[in-house]
Amino acid sequence: MTEETPEEVLYCQWHPKVETALRCYQCGAPICSRCARRTPTGYICPACRKGHLRRFESFKNYDYIVVAVTALFLGGLASLIPLIPMSGWFIFIISPLAGTMIAEAVSRLTGRRQSRHLWKIVVAAVVIGSLPLLLFDAFVGIAAFMNGNAWGIWDLFYTLIHLPLVIGAIVLRLRLR
Repeated sequence: MTEETPEEVLYCQWHPKVETALRCYQCGAPICSRCARRTPTGYICPACRKGHLRRFESFKNYDYIVVAVTALFLGGLASLIPLIPMSGWFIFIISPLAGTMIAEAVSRLTGRRQSRHLWKIVVAAVVIGSLPLLLFDAFVGIAAFMNGNAWGIWDLFYTLIHLPLVIGAIVLRLRLR
């Protein structure tokens, strides 16, 4: 007869009271299902995951200033799009294109260095840069509608839809997954 040895009970390195059978594929640390992140090659622990993410952070401190100033200026420039006469439904094409161009300009100015927070800074700067003209355009649209011009509501619609379209294109282009 063979004698069976009881299996060693493992406890999560980050949650010492939780039993587990998982281990990090990189360092071998026991991890529970709450800590484990699935990758194509296995499960990874929080410490190793942070190390992986740090490898992709190549941004320099001055890049954030360059990004903010550039996005602020280009966001203000892009906010002129709803003011173009007869832009109408073309705004659904022009606004995402403007967002993509802003993201590409920012990416090229920083030497294509990457950061997890880059898209947040660009979006904030674009919103701040766009706000004055978009608020003015919204005010003009509401005033026109109040004075009996039915097209004023459409101007307001195009103004309100412009910024989310620009931001959506920026996020899709810059956000690291």
